[in-house]
Amino acid sequence: MTKEKKCIDNQKWFIVLRDKLFSPIEPVRTREKMPFKAIEWVAVIGISLFYALFAFGNLGTSDTPQTSMEIPKNQALEFEVPQEAGKISTVCWSYWEMPQESFKVEVRPDSESEWIPVDKFGKESIFGCWKCCVLPGFESQVRIIHDANDVSLREVLLLDFGGNALLPVNSNEYPELFDEQEMAPKEFNSYTSFYFDEFYYGPTAYEYINGLEPFERTHPPMGKNIIALGILLFGYTPFAIRFFGTLLGVFMLPLIYLMARNLVRHRGIAAFAMFIFAFDFMHFTQTRIATIDVYITFFIIVMYYFMERYLNMSFYDTSLKKTWIPLGCCGIAFGFGVATKWTGFYAGLGLAILFFARVIRYYREYRYACSDPEGTTNDMEHGQIIAKFKGNTIKTICFCVVFYVMIPFVIYLLSYIPFVDVNNAGLFDKMIANQKYMFEYHSQANFYNEYTSRWYEWPLMIRPMGYYVANVGGIARQGVYAMGNPLVWWVGIPAFFYTLYSTIKRKAKAPAFLCVGYLAQYLPWVFVSRPTFIYHYFTSVPFVVLMIGYWFLQIKEKTVEKKILDEKSFGALLFIYAVAAYGLFQLFLPVISGETFSIYYVEDYLHWLKEWDFCLRK
Repeated sequence: MTKEKKCIDNQKWFIVLRDKLFSPIEPVRTREKMPFKAIEWVAVIGISLFYALFAFGNLGTSDTPQTSMEIPKNQALEFEVPQEAGKISTVCWSYWEMPQESFKVEVRPDSESEWIPVDKFGKESIFGCWKCCVLPGFESQVRIIHDANDVSLREVLLLDFGGNALLPVNSNEYPELFDEQEMAPKEFNSYTSFYFDEFYYGPTAYEYINGLEPFERTHPPMGKNIIALGILLFGYTPFAIRFFGTLLGVFMLPLIYLMARNLVRHRGIAAFAMFIFAFDFMHFTQTRIATIDVYITFFIIVMYYFMERYLNMSFYDTSLKKTWIPLGCCGIAFGFGVATKWTGFYAGLGLAILFFARVIRYYREYRYACSDPEGTTNDMEHGQIIAKFKGNTIKTICFCVVFYVMIPFVIYLLSYIPFVDVNNAGLFDKMIANQKYMFEYHSQANFYNEYTSRWYEWPLMIRPMGYYVANVGGIARQGVYAMGNPLVWWVGIPAFFYTLYSTIKRKAKAPAFLCVGYLAQYLPWVFVSRPTFIYHYFTSVPFVVLMIGYWFLQIKEKTVEKKILDEKSFGALLFIYAVAAYGLFQLFLPVISGETFSIYYVEDYLHWLKEWDFCLRK
C-alpha cells in the first residue's frame, strides 16, 4: 500500500468517526421529574432506619479515659498494691496518640529485690486504645518505662488473676492515671479499641484538633477533618471516630435510591437497589471503621448523582442558571472528594467524559436545528437552539473551570488549615510539601501481606481482608473482615457485561452512564503496581448495585412482554432476592462486625472458598 493510499484510508476513517460522533441528532427536552410518592418516603426512611440499627449497634465504646498525664522521658511509673489486695496478673495502659517510642514492663516481688524485665513493646505493637502485658507470675510491684521525650498516658489498669482492678497504694502520685478506672473496658476488642488503619486516622484527627504535627500524611486532610468533628462532639473514643463515617453510610442509601430511580425510572427497582446496597458486607464494614474510604465513596456517589441530574437537563429549554445548580453541586462534591483521597481524580475523569459527551450532544442538536432554522422539534424552536448554542456552551465551560478547577483547588487548600507543619510553613507551602510526600510514599509503597490482592480478584472476592483478627480463647474467635455480599458482587459481574453490551449495541444513556462511572473507579487499578487490597473496590460497589438494578429491569421488561411473568410475580422475585441478600448478611454478620463466633461456625457455614478461612489460622 502506497503512502498516498494509506493517507486516504486514514482520512476516510477519520471522516466516518467524525460523522458518527458529530452527526445531527434530534433535540431532546429536559426530562420531566417523577413525582415522589408517599410510599417512597416510607420505603426510603424505613430501609435507612432499619440499616442504621445494625450500623450503629455495637459501633464502639463512648466511655473511655479522657484525662491524661504527661510523663517525662525515661521516668519509671512504679506501682505497688497492698498485700491484702492480691497480686498483679496483668498491667494495661491507655495510649491514644500513635506512639513514637517503646515501653518496657518490669516487675519485682518486693522493694528489696531487683527489677526483672518482663517485656518490651515497640511502637508497632500498640494495637489499640489499650495495651496489656500479662505478667509471668503474680507480682505486687510493677513499673512501666518509656524512652520518648515525653508521653501522654490516659489511664493505667492493674488486674488480678480474676480480672478485678487493683488500686496501688501510691495512686495519689499519678491521679490522672487512676481517676477513670470505671471506664476501663472489661474486654479489649474492636468495640473498645482502635483497629487496622484507625491507628493512623484517629490519632491524626486528634492531632489536627490539638495543633500537633500529624502522624498520618499519606492522604489529603479532608477525611481526617470529618473524623475530627466526631471527636469534638463525643470525645476521643472509638464511637466518636467512627460516627460520621457510619452516618454517611446511612446517607448513602437515599442517594442510591434517587440515582437508581432517575436512571431506571422504576420505584421498585430503586428500592431493591437501595436495600441490597444497604446489606452489602463491604458497605457495612467499610462505613463502620474510621478510615477515609467511606468519605471518598460518599462524595463519589454525590458527584455522580448530581451529574446524572445535569445530563438529563437541556439548556435549550431550561434556564442556563438552573442547569448550573446540579453541575455546580457535582463540582463541589468533586472538590471534597479529591481533598479526601487522590482516587477522587479517577471519579473526575469519569465526570469529564460524561460532561463532554453532553456538550457533543448539544452540538449535534445544534447541527440538527441548523438544517431547518425555521422548524420546531419537541416544542423547541430551532431558531432558539441556534441562538443559544454558542453562548450557553462557552458560559457552561467557563462555569466548569470555576467549579471543577478553581473551587476544588480552594477546597483542597483549605482542608490543610488544621495541618501542622514543623517548619511553620504557610498554608500553600505546607500543602505543596505534602503533595511531594504523598507522591513519594505511594510510588515507593511496598507493604505486601497475606491480604494483598489484585484488581481482577476483587469482584470474585478471592481474598477477603482481615481488619481485626483475635483468638479470644479455645475455639472462640473475633474478626472484622472486608468482603462483599455474594448476591451483590458475584451477580454484579454478569450485570456489568450486560450493561456494557447495552451501551455498545443499544447505545442507551443509562448503561453508558453506569459503565463510565464503574470503569472510572475500577479501571485505573489495573495499572497500579503497588500493593492493593479488596477495599479499594468499595468506590465501585455503588455502580455494581445500580448495574444490577438496570439488568433486572431489562429482565423484567422481557419476561413481562413475553408473558413469562407478570408485574406482581416479578416483584415477588425481587423481594425473595432481597431477602436472600439480607439472609447472607445475617449469616456472615459475625465475621464482618467483630462479634464472637466459633471456628466450627466458619468451617460449617462460611468456608466457601479456600481463602475464606476466617480466623481459622489464629
